[in-house]
Amino acid sequence: IEPTETNAEPGGYGNDDVVLRGEDGCVIIVQPVTWAWKGNAFVFQSTEDLDTINACFVPEKQIVELRTTIAPSVAPSNDITARPTTASPTESSSKTPTVGPTEMPTDSPTARPTTHPTASPTTTPTGGPTTFPTAVRSDEPTESASLVPSTSPQQCNSHSDCDDFNECTTNVCFLNTCQFVPDACSGTGQLCVDKHCMPPVELRRDASLCVSQENHHPDRFKCMIEPTETNAEPGGYGNDDVVLLGKDGCHLVIQPVTWAWEGNAFVFLSTEDLDTINACFSPGTIITENDTV
Repeated sequence: IEPTETNAEPGGYGNDDVVLRGEDGCVIIVQPVTWAWKGNAFVFQSTEDLDTINACFVPEKQIVELRTTIAPSVAPSNDITARPTTASPTESSSKTPTVGPTEMPTDSPTARPTTHPTASPTTTPTGGPTTFPTAVRSDEPTESASLVPSTSPQQCNSHSDCDDFNECTTNVCFLNTCQFVPDACSGTGQLCVDKHCMPPVELRRDASLCVSQENHHPDRFKCMIEPTETNAEPGGYGNDDVVLLGKDGCHLVIQPVTWAWEGNAFVFLSTEDLDTINACFSPGTIITENDTV
């Protein structure tokens, strides 16, 4: 990861599940070992294979935590590359990612299994010490076992098997049961309105043309809008795609940078050229979310 403060938490192996979101809204369940070993290495366990992990946690992609009830309190609140360390220097140096699960006290009631879970854990654990722990432990009966319970649980083998027809949730297949995680709109800085992710401010173009800002990395576009509330979300680059509707029903796929910088500038990335953008986001046009694509 990009250099940040050193954070060796939580240390050891077999820690609680954390659900993280990466490229294009993909979801991977991990068991963290260290969030930022030596300030630049995120170390974790997962039942996913390496190809799946590399496809989701792509280079220069911001990894964020889905706010679920099974995420441990030590999980990053948003961006794992920006999580401050809570451990002192002596604590950080004492917790190395090489500590094996067999070094944990065997008489502890919360001891972790010494074997890595299989890629397809059973939906009903046997409770034996060699099985992967579920989200609800016997010593914490009040903890929720699901990410977001669905009214009619669906069986699944992959995330693509789940769909609640709601843009505001992320579909997750967890222990062969569909779970629907809220806050899917937050990754693009949008708001949830009637099961759709919508821009957080009105994007009414002013009388000027959009411009290409080629002196930035990466190159980006800026369209001035009529004054509105300042909104710098989502920030950064490489955010998820958003399909927006412009003049005469045209639509453009963009990756938002800021929705309303200083209350009057809509900044974004797009693979379209400047002429196409100016034709669709023409002066005076109200730009809206396209919920039909």
